[in-house]
Amino acid sequence: MKKRLLSILLGTAMITVVFCGCSGGEVVPSLVNTLKFDTDRFQNIELDYDADGIILLEGQENKVVIKEYMSKNKKTYYAQTTEGSGSLLVTEGKRPFFSELESYIELYIPQSYQGNLAIHSTSGTIETSPLEVTGDLRLDTTESPIHASELVAESIQLVTTNGEIKGADLTADKVSAVSTNGSVGLSNITAAHIKTETTGADVTIKNAVGNADCRTKNGSLTIDGLEGGGSFNISGDGKAKLHFTKATGDIAASTKNGSLEINLPKELSFKFSAAAKNGTITTPFNDLISVGEKNAAGVIGKNPKVLIELTSKNGNITVR
Repeated sequence: MKKRLLSILLGTAMITVVFCGCSGGEVVPSLVNTLKFDTDRFQNIELDYDADGIILLEGQENKVVIKEYMSKNKKTYYAQTTEGSGSLLVTEGKRPFFSELESYIELYIPQSYQGNLAIHSTSGTIETSPLEVTGDLRLDTTESPIHASELVAESIQLVTTNGEIKGADLTADKVSAVSTNGSVGLSNITAAHIKTETTGADVTIKNAVGNADCRTKNGSLTIDGLEGGGSFNISGDGKAKLHFTKATGDIAASTKNGSLEINLPKELSFKFSAAAKNGTITTPFNDLISVGEKNAAGVIGKNPKVLIELTSKNGNITVR
């Protein structure tokens, strides 16, 4: 009986060793393929991958360089390229079904490149490091996050369906962040035009300079430190909290079912109007303007050059 039990235990141990040895643990992706292109050949470069994460880096040589990292090295997996009319399209190679292939891409862009960039990954994260692009830069995902930092370009577009967007230290003529279900967080933005648009997600902007156009449905909008003006609209459920360090343009803000709070610079002169259909209107200058049951209007200061219009259907309006 003891010999039989010992045999069973030894057999079980051997099977365990065999299976553990076959699994080999997690395989870390390594560099398997490098592509290089002269910068003066293209005005438009586009990367379109399904599952690979993409890291955007500043190149140190006078070429556009693409490096592919994979946990399995097979030439059929390598990138496919299409060239024509000053454009370069790079897409992933054939990929195995039901495989545990791990892979990601590094894209190096030198300062000498004078064109546009469009980067797409369906379910892979897009990340950037400090980079300056002469033309337009578009980063686009379907399911995964976009983390963009220290970018300078003619325009910067961050677009996702279900992933979050985080952008910091962005400088461009236009910075836009569009998301359906993923949250948007922007900080230290300098742009003539700042645009955010979400359907079911919150938006937070910290320390920005520019004229803003922020729209969300069923999400809240928080702006902490904006030097500029613009339009701010929450069309469904969600509240707005806006803090202006300097108002250099007209401000129009509205909510449907949430509260609206706005903080203005102390010495600002402006024309003011507010309407709250089913809420209250509270300001520190009620004695200086005409206040009704659902409306308030008047002029604050001398020689006002800014118009501030606030509306809410079912929320309270508070001015600080």
